[in-house]
Amino acid sequence: MANTFSRRRFLTTAAALAGGAALLTAYKYKPLSAVTAIEPATGSRYYPPALLGLRGNHEGSEIFSHAAALHGKTFTLPEKAEEDYDLVVVGAGASGLSAAFRFSKLHPEAKILIVDNHDDFGGHAKRTEFVVDGKTLCTFGGSECLDAPQSTFSEEVHALLRELDLDYIKLGTYFQEDLYQERLNLQTAVLFNRATFGKDELVIVGKEHLNAENAAEAIPKFPISEEAKKVLLELYTRPRDYLKGKTQEQKQIFASQTSYHDFLKDVVGLPEDGLAFLSDISSDYWGHSIRAISVSAAVESGYPGVSELGLEEEPFEEEPYIYHFPDGNSSITRLLVRKLIPAAVSGSTMEDIVTAKVDYSLLDTPENRVRLRLNTTALRIDNETDGIALAYMTRGGKELKKVTARKCIFAGHSTITPHIIPSMPEEQKAAMKSNVKIPIVYAKVALRNSRAFHKLGIYRLYLPTSAYSVMQLDEPSNIGDYRHADNADQPIVLHMSRIATAREGDTAREMYRNGRSLLNTRSYPELEKEALDIVRILFDMAGENLDDTLAGIAIHRWAHGYSYEQVGLWDSDEEAEAATALMRRPVGNIHMAGSDVAWMPYLQNAIDEGLRAAHEAAA
Repeated sequence: MANTFSRRRFLTTAAALAGGAALLTAYKYKPLSAVTAIEPATGSRYYPPALLGLRGNHEGSEIFSHAAALHGKTFTLPEKAEEDYDLVVVGAGASGLSAAFRFSKLHPEAKILIVDNHDDFGGHAKRTEFVVDGKTLCTFGGSECLDAPQSTFSEEVHALLRELDLDYIKLGTYFQEDLYQERLNLQTAVLFNRATFGKDELVIVGKEHLNAENAAEAIPKFPISEEAKKVLLELYTRPRDYLKGKTQEQKQIFASQTSYHDFLKDVVGLPEDGLAFLSDISSDYWGHSIRAISVSAAVESGYPGVSELGLEEEPFEEEPYIYHFPDGNSSITRLLVRKLIPAAVSGSTMEDIVTAKVDYSLLDTPENRVRLRLNTTALRIDNETDGIALAYMTRGGKELKKVTARKCIFAGHSTITPHIIPSMPEEQKAAMKSNVKIPIVYAKVALRNSRAFHKLGIYRLYLPTSAYSVMQLDEPSNIGDYRHADNADQPIVLHMSRIATAREGDTAREMYRNGRSLLNTRSYPELEKEALDIVRILFDMAGENLDDTLAGIAIHRWAHGYSYEQVGLWDSDEEAEAATALMRRPVGNIHMAGSDVAWMPYLQNAIDEGLRAAHEAAA
């Protein structure tokens, strides 16, 4: 039987521990910067999921907000309001849509406007579609799965899922757990890069992640020094109490205040090339390298070398990583939009939402009780005697427009609020700025077939110190009419995950900021080349021609990616609780939602905060 993993175990243990060519001329893309807010994305209608090139925080999405946040531009409310609503929601991600849905249930006649600065709804739950040889492939460009729903979802979140007719247990049965390992006999591997390790080297690990059982066979093949191999083998197969001699209290203090990197380097004595191999085992889940992971977090995550330290481990209920739509959590936001604006989204079931048609022209029409307005940036929100006034700018627009409402729910990026809600108390503004988001890049590469991977016998790779830390054939889910590739000759999406956090910085927030600064200097052609160069190495190893196999590419660049999550090396529980309590406070008739105000980047937190804000606003 195939093993099942929780998301944490899957990403940190299975995937992570599993371990220049010229730009293509045959593949042409239209840079998003050349696409206007009203230009059809495909065929004769506006359809953002089919846009390729630069996605995520795409070009144009942050022009106006950056003017306020980075350049100090202030915006004033126009004198005349063009529209009036019962509720305005800022942010059309899972939190904002959940808030709008709950408010509309509590006040069925309410008029609601939802605005978002991106060209598609969903927030980080983005969807990309490729059409390859007549077949439509769907994939996620951000928020990916229902993470541990049995143990971490509140009753309120479960209730919302039921209202959406989303049965996550049933959803799990559509996930093809045994496809890669059992049916296709593919394995995990590590791809070492020339820049760090002296050569490009592929080492097959096995069907399981690197562990005590297979380490003795895999590690001797690593292109690292004999001393590093020796220490790594000990860490994986014969770990000992490296803190022997310390009292239990001293161990706990050391583990909470020492990074896993420093523990491996200074206490274990792992050479630099061994450290390089382990450097990114935490990146894809935690959002930073092992320099920002405490020894305590390493114990929690099951990293090598810490199992015999005698440290207390917080128990958590491990759940299988199977609650996954082909397009990730985009399907959940599509279900929400279907409930809010039924005419815009076809179909009626959880099974048909993946292939359902979305008519974007029907999202923002006067006859809708709920209107969803894309390419629209909120730039000023003021409390008024009988409600709020909001000024916004549409992409390509030249002047601010004003709407009024009884209430507002803000479910966007928290660090912009001090710049657009001037009446927010100073201590709350400071708390809002604490949520420095993690910069990430998801590259999605559409392939006409996966023969190269089958020739090499692999489906998932860990890439230490590379531009991308994880590469894998897309998660296999068959639901409704949608079918994932089940052999080497069918088109498939290759997923590549890059955590753009810098390795250097005195705190995690500084690492995020430094990484974002570097990411924002990279052009789309540079990002595209960087991803395809890595894929090309694999294809060359397999004796396959990438140019003939490549069908398209989308780069989901999230300069402001997932919400900040408490980092044990720098944040205490008391500090986290105090900051989030401040962040959740209403500012008059303006209520705060979004995963940011929870300091948690997960779907369930985004929904919880949206539901809470909706109940506050509806009272």
